[in-house]
Amino acid sequence: MPKVTLKVVNPYPVKGPSGTKIVCNDPRDTVVHSELISVITPYYSVVTQSYINGVNVVFIKDTTSILFVKQPYSQLVALMNENAYAPVSVGTGETVDSGGGGPVDDGGNTGGSGTPTATFVGSLGTTFNGGCSSITNQNYKHNGSAALPIAGNKVFLSDGTTLLANGYYGINSSGTSPVATMRIQGGFVQTGWPISCTGLQQIYE
Repeated sequence: MPKVTLKVVNPYPVKGPSGTKIVCNDPRDTVVHSELISVITPYYSVVTQSYINGVNVVFIKDTTSILFVKQPYSQLVALMNENAYAPVSVGTGETVDSGGGGPVDDGGNTGGSGTPTATFVGSLGTTFNGGCSSITNQNYKHNGSAALPIAGNKVFLSDGTTLLANGYYGINSSGTSPVATMRIQGGFVQTGWPISCTGLQQIYE
């Protein structure tokens, strides 16, 4: 199973002329195996009576340990599940199956085929840890409107008809170095993906 380096912080209140705010200092790296993460919840400050943007609380299985992590919620969920977290609807009426990681099973990917018109480069299929260390020398297409595919988009080989095989892929709009990694299941980019390579520092086993 993969292990990742999370940015762990120490949130504390600071009073200033404009009121009290929460400052996250002491940034340090903590190595966590993704299968040890049991629950993720946004960090709520009782001092400011508000959620602190970008800070989440990670609960570790079978312990009383919690981590305050400076990392986007969707990335942490993707790490925890290594699967789709919940169905995602896209403009063509397709959905991503929630699979084993989500709260419900919507019965599979459904809807129209969409038209793959956007082109990008990606790696060959690889492992969870391999996406951001791969070479993006393959031409692919997707049916989204952005330069790179997002959750819910269908991804195809360069022929525009053959769906990409299940797995993890490094991706970029051009060049041979990936800027993000995505997970493909049933031809769809899964919920929580793609994840930026700079936002998800990997430690390789």
